Amino acid sequence: MGICLPASVNRVAAMLGIMLSGSPYVPIDITFPLSRITSILSTSQIRRVVVDSQTQDLLSSVGCETVDVMHTTSVDIPEEEPPGTAASHGTDLAYILHTSGSTGAPKGVAVEHHSVVNLFRALDEVLPAVTDPAGKCWLATTNICFDISVVELFWPLTRGMSIVVASSEALAGRSSPEAGEFLADVLASGRVSHFQATPTMVDMMLADSRLRAGLASVEVLVMGGEEVRPQLLRRLDRIPVVINGYGPTEATVYATMHRCRPDDTAYVPIGRPLAGVRIRVISEEGEDCPPGVPGELLIGGAGLARGYLNNPRLTAEKFASDVTGSGRWYATGDLVSVGAGSSLRFHGRKDSQVKVRGFRVELGEIEQSVLAIHGVREAAVVPVRDDENLVKGVRAAARVTDETLTEASILAALREKLPWYSVPDRIFLTDELPVNANGKLDRKTLQERLSSTAAAPKPRTAGTCLLEQTIGEVWASVLGRPDQRPDDYEMDRNFFDYGGNSQLLMYVFQMLRADHPQLELTDMYRYPTIAGLSARLRDGRQAAASDHSGREPLPRGGKLSAAERRRLARRGRRT
Repeated sequence: MGICLPASVNRVAAMLGIMLSGSPYVPIDITFPLSRITSILSTSQIRRVVVDSQTQDLLSSVGCETVDVMHTTSVDIPEEEPPGTAASHGTDLAYILHTSGSTGAPKGVAVEHHSVVNLFRALDEVLPAVTDPAGKCWLATTNICFDISVVELFWPLTRGMSIVVASSEALAGRSSPEAGEFLADVLASGRVSHFQATPTMVDMMLADSRLRAGLASVEVLVMGGEEVRPQLLRRLDRIPVVINGYGPTEATVYATMHRCRPDDTAYVPIGRPLAGVRIRVISEEGEDCPPGVPGELLIGGAGLARGYLNNPRLTAEKFASDVTGSGRWYATGDLVSVGAGSSLRFHGRKDSQVKVRGFRVELGEIEQSVLAIHGVREAAVVPVRDDENLVKGVRAAARVTDETLTEASILAALREKLPWYSVPDRIFLTDELPVNANGKLDRKTLQERLSSTAAAPKPRTAGTCLLEQTIGEVWASVLGRPDQRPDDYEMDRNFFDYGGNSQLLMYVFQMLRADHPQLELTDMYRYPTIAGLSARLRDGRQAAASDHSGREPLPRGGKLSAAERRRLARRGRRT
């Protein structure tokens, strides 16, 4: 059964109810484009979706039967469709999560109950023993469309702990500035003992004094979703236990874990396999790699998913059985090597899948979406890396036959098909794509060209006054794109068009509010463009000056304030 609800306690109750009925839950993100939602519904063959008043109209518009979680006490089930029974077998499905697919269609990863049980038992061995569960609390902030939500919601509950569910409004701050500071407030309260986040999110939190202080009160911090750098680890020395977790959705959240140590200075290992998990590191010839030699990581054992829903061909391809009869192995596409103590070191991807700010992005899916646009003849998508070789975004090159196509029109079309985190930063129109001596696309050359190409001039860009420049600098910092100048952003273009989201918008608010106390979090949604927000700040300054508040309006020219310089310098070192 599908579930499309905003983050709340009701959503957790609905997820538990669906599983207790004998059905797997299939999360649907209301922020996804309608075409992607339709594809998920079709792939999963979902008949009903649990909704509320905020999401009912959307799901009804695609012809799906809805069940309102707040106004339904019973559901009429046709006689020919018997009600589900409580899960009594480990091979029953617990949930189905959809990940990016190279063909452009999302893949439904079907995970069984026994795999979740194995994960939770393994976590009991890795995480510190919970001797007083009533006094422990896990702060849950992850979208349920991503697998790490399984850990932060259900492991604590099954161990007698409590959870604090951050509502969508609280994280986004849509109702009031006080609600927008929920994350800082709940961490500062000292109630939270366990917290899980991507390294990118932790890095951003450390840039805020209140969030940094709140993190220091956490007993256990679990990071996953992307590579952890030693530089970040050094800034977390006040947290007693920091765990680096690794695992694809196909291996039930985490397959390996490493308890970080002060001597993790050269690199941070992804750890050893969890209980019930088997691993192999193989060469291109299929032979086991000796210690220290990178190879592709294969995962086997109790943590493996059943496969891809209604896609036996892809399941057989990715979850191959070993000729020796040792069971199924999932080819991760990740390059690792075996280090000291049999701990694994992560070396990156071997295929077209990358992580961008913690989100798994399939370059092939983006390419297929670009090629599907009428008038595009050829297209290629490459990752763009920063000085530390971390992927900070993706860019695309396209050869078009329709002269009316522009970068803006292609990006607009992609936003209708792809989740926001998969939309390229830039689209470069070209007469030809580079090829190598074999006549194949030269991705290395293309990546070098697109990475070194500055953003094209845009109309009405930020830069006509210092206030607009400051907002542009903050945008670049929060979006993780320090290479972009303030005048790379169009004055009238929405923050979300550049890959922003509600949580990142909260960080923009926090950076600007220190010098603009009249700014309210609701303003960030009313004025999501540089033009609108700068006008709002100017109006606020004039009102403050007329009230004799003592704060002088910032001149239209001049230097950044000392506070702004310090914050932006910190952000520059961080990214």
